[in-house]
Amino acid sequence: MRDGLFAPCGTSQECLSSQANDAHHAIAPIVTTKTPEIVMVDLGNAIESIFGGTVLLVEGKYLRAEFKNSFFRTVDDAEFYYDEPAGEIQIHILSRSGWFDFGNNRDRIEEIRRQMKQ
Repeated sequence: MRDGLFAPCGTSQECLSSQANDAHHAIAPIVTTKTPEIVMVDLGNAIESIFGGTVLLVEGKYLRAEFKNSFFRTVDDAEFYYDEPAGEIQIHILSRSGWFDFGNNRDRIEEIRRQMKQ
């Protein structure tokens, strides 16, 4: 992340970003109006509740995590940034292997979004 922006997905087929402009890579940010401290705790809890989800780093409004798939033995990297003025959690998730993920990353983000609404 640099200046509030994630690296572009480029040609990677297994990348999702709330900052992407094309339909294949785009996913909506998570909307919230909570304080950064609460958002980071809630986001971390949501990630850790998903099988294979592990929070690796939390620095202020930035969170980095990974999701391990034991069946396919793949790892996906995820970054989240809480843009507090916009009331949005920006998202970037990418498969390390580049293999087709059968929509798992999109499903993970939608599960996190569902939990963040509670």
